[in-house]
Amino acid sequence: MARKCKQCKEVELPPAAKCTEYIQKEGFCSSECKREFNKAKKEKAAAKPKPAKKSSRKSVKISKADEYFSKCVRFAADNTCAVCGEKFDRTECSHIFSRRHRTIRWAKDNALCKCHTCHRWWHENPTESGNWFRSMVGEGFYHLLLERKNSKVRVTNLEEDEIAKHYQDQLKLMESGQQDDFESWQ
Repeated sequence: MARKCKQCKEVELPPAAKCTEYIQKEGFCSSECKREFNKAKKEKAAAKPKPAKKSSRKSVKISKADEYFSKCVRFAADNTCAVCGEKFDRTECSHIFSRRHRTIRWAKDNALCKCHTCHRWWHENPTESGNWFRSMVGEGFYHLLLERKNSKVRVTNLEEDEIAKHYQDQLKLMESGQQDDFESWQ
C-alpha cells in the first residue's frame, strides 16, 4: 500500500526509506502541505479547552499520622490561633521546625494551631516568627526543642502507623470529653 500525503491525501509518496527529501520522509508532498497541516493542527488544539494549570508548588504528602496529629492540635486549641488569639472555623497545624525533621514531626511541642494569615506570616518572616516563638516559650524550651530536632534518633516509616493510631485514639478521647488536651506520642 502506497503512502499518501498527510494533508492533501492525493499525492502518492515513495516508502520513507527511499525518500530523498526530508518533507517526503515526514509524509508530505510539499512544504506548503506541511504548513497547512500544522496550521490546521494548531487551530484544532486552540479550539479544545485547556486543562487547568498545575501548581508550581510540590504537593505535600499527608500521612494518616499527619492528619490525626493535625486534628489533635487544632481540636485541643479549640481552633484558636496561637499568634493572633482569634477563634476561626478553619485553622491550620503549624510546625515550629518543619515537617521534614521526623524526630519531632509529630511532637506536640513542635506544633501550634494558627489561622491561615498567621501561618503565612510565620513562613514569610522566619526571623520575626522565631523571635516571637522564643519570647513566648522562653530560650530554655526553644533550645530543648532544637536539641530534639537535631537528635540522631529517627522515626521510621513503620512507626507511622503506630503514631496515627495513637493520635486517632487521643482525638476520640478529646471529642468524647474524657480529656481536654492530648498526650504527645513522644
